[in-house]
Parts: sequence; structure tokens; C-alpha cells
Amino acid sequence: MASHSSSHGHEQGWSTVDALYFSAVSLTTVGYGDLKMENSSSRVFSIFYVLLGTLMTAFFLGTIAETFVSSREQLITMLYDSGCNQRLWNSNQTQVSEAEYLEHMLVESGRVDQETMDEIKHRWVQLHKSGIVTRYKTNSNQTQPKLHGSTTANAADKV
Repeated sequence: MASHSSSHGHEQGWSTVDALYFSAVSLTTVGYGDLKMENSSSRVFSIFYVLLGTLMTAFFLGTIAETFVSSREQLITMLYDSGCNQRLWNSNQTQVSEAEYLEHMLVESGRVDQETMDEIKHRWVQLHKSGIVTRYKTNSNQTQPKLHGSTTANAADKV
């Protein structure tokens, strides 16, 4: 479609950029009106081009929107799926922690693969074994004095 638009644009004396601009403006139904088809053959082409192209553009954008919506719906369904939750609780011999639940749901939903989760956990262990976390905490306590009555402190007290 873009090549046909470009060839009809050149008949109008437009540059390739102007022809693509005309296509984008027409197919998204913005229609500024700054570029106009002067030849009657180009106008006939434009009638079919805009009708068919607008439908294709709407279908394309609708498909993208549906992908995002269905992804969210799948996540919600998975969160409340008893089978998914039972697999987690049945696979653990002990109490399931919040971190284990989050990891399980992220992997089950496909948002993160298990290899990535394992790498993150490995890095966490490295940071704690090396003592870097303690240094981070010490440096942060020295540079950021605790404020009494701050919303962060109050939120932590309530939990």
C-alpha cells in the first residue's frame, strides 16, 4: 500500500516523505487537508486506498490493543486459578513466603523465565555473602538521617 501511495504521490509532485505523511494522516483518519490529490485517477485510487487502508489500520491497532487486554486478563485468571495456586503449595513442604509466591506467579505468567529468576536469586546471595549489602545499609544510614514521623516510617510501623 505504501508503494502505491508513493507512486500516486509522485504523480502529484510530492516527495516520498509527503506521500508517506499523506498515507499516515489519511489512514489514521486525522486528515489535516494540507495535501490534496489533484489528478482524478489519484482521487479514484485514494477512495479505495483510504477505505481499505483505514480498515487495515483499525484491525492492526485493534489486534495490538487486544494483545494487551488479553495478557492482563490471563494474568488475572491465573492469579485466581486454584490449580496454579495448589501447584505452588503442594510443591513446597514448608510455608510459602511472599517472595516464593511472587516468583511462582511471575514465572507462571511468563513475565519472567525461571533462568532469570535463578540469576537474580544468585546475585542476591552474592551481594549478601560479600558484605556489600551491609556497606550499602551503613552508607545509607550515614547519608540519609531518619526522619521521625515520616510517611515511610509510619507505613512500616503499621505493617
